[in-house]
Amino acid sequence: MQLSIDNLTKVYPDGTRALDGLSFDVSPGEGVVILGHNGCGKSTLMKCLTGLEPTSGRLSLAGLDLTSASRRELRPLRQRIGCVFQKFNMVGNLSVLQNVLFGLMGRRGILASHALTASRQSRQEAMEALERVGLAHLAARRTGTLSGGLTPENLSLRHFEALFANRGGALQALSTSLGLAIGAALLTGVLGALVGYLVVRARLRGRGLLDLLSLLPNTMPGIVVAVGLILAWNQAWWPIQIYNTGAMLLLAYACLLLPYPVRYASAAFRQMGESLEAAARVCGAGFFTAFRRILLPALAPSLIVSMLLVFAIASRELVASLMVAPAGMRTVSTFVFGQFEQGSPGVGMAMSAVAIFTTTALLVALTVFSRRRLPITG
Repeated sequence: MQLSIDNLTKVYPDGTRALDGLSFDVSPGEGVVILGHNGCGKSTLMKCLTGLEPTSGRLSLAGLDLTSASRRELRPLRQRIGCVFQKFNMVGNLSVLQNVLFGLMGRRGILASHALTASRQSRQEAMEALERVGLAHLAARRTGTLSGGLTPENLSLRHFEALFANRGGALQALSTSLGLAIGAALLTGVLGALVGYLVVRARLRGRGLLDLLSLLPNTMPGIVVAVGLILAWNQAWWPIQIYNTGAMLLLAYACLLLPYPVRYASAAFRQMGESLEAAARVCGAGFFTAFRRILLPALAPSLIVSMLLVFAIASRELVASLMVAPAGMRTVSTFVFGQFEQGSPGVGMAMSAVAIFTTTALLVALTVFSRRRLPITG
C-alpha cells in the first residue's frame, strides 16, 4: 500500500509534542524501519497510521486520507493493517488459537471469531498464522501461561500465593514428599549398615552375592524397578497388602536408593580395624553392645552422609512416584509434572523453588548438627 505523510503533527493535551512536521513517503513493497530512543514518538506514529490518534497534517494510506476519514471508512482499511502493540492485550484465560481468531471479528463477525463456532476455514487460517511464527504447537495453551518475555508484569508472587493457598493439594504434596524422603533415609540407613556389616565383617557364604544384589538397583532404569515391584506385590497370597498404599512408594524409594548407604557403610567398615570389635568381645560385650558402642559411632559420619543423599534424591524422585504412587497421593515431583501437563508451569516452578529451599535448609541443618555432635574419623 502507498503511504504518504505530509507535515504530520501530534500534540497531547498536556502540551507534549510527540510528532512535529513529520513528512515522508513509503512505496508499495518497500520496507521501512523506524529507530529512536524511548519516548521519541514511534508508538504515536504507529497509532496515527491506523487512525487511532487524532492528528494535524496530511496522512494518506492506500489513497484514503486518514486525517479526515470517518469511522466507517477507516474500518475496512484497519482490517488490512497488522499492528502489534507493546502490550499485547491478550485474553489470558483463553487459548492462543482463540486470541488469534479474534482478529477475524472485523471481517467475519463474532461467530466466526469464536473457537466454538468458527468455520473450518477460519480455524485453518488462524493455525496457518501461528505456523508462520512458530507457535502452532502452543495453539491449545492458555495465553496466560505464556511468559511473553521478561517484563515487569511477569515479576509477581501470584504463583507462590496459589501454592500456599493449597491449590491442587500443593501443601499435602510437599509434606508427603518430605515424609517419604525422611522415611526412605532412615530405612535405607538401617538396611545399609546391616548389609555393609554382613558384606565386610561377617564370615557368611554368599556375601558376595548379597553385595551384588544391594548394588543391582543402580544398574537398572528406575522404571524397571518400579514395574518389578508392582508385579511382585500385586499378588493375592501376600499376608499384608501394601500395593496401592503409601508403604509401596516408600519401599520403591528404598529399593532404588539402598545402594548408596551400602556403599558408604561398606567403605567405612573396611577402614575400621577388626581389633576394636575383638577387644570389646574380650571384655564381655555382645554383638549388639559392640555394634552400638564401638562400630556405630565410627560409622555414623559416613552413614549420615549417605542418608542425606538418599533424602535429597527421594524428595524429588519422579519415575517411581508416577508408577507406584496410589490414587490420590501426590508428591512434589508428580505435582510439578501435573502442573506442566495442565498448562500451569508457573505454579509448578514455584513448587520446585519451595521444594529446593526446604530440602536444602534441612540438609544444611542436619549437616551442621552432625558436625557438632558426631565424631569425625580419619
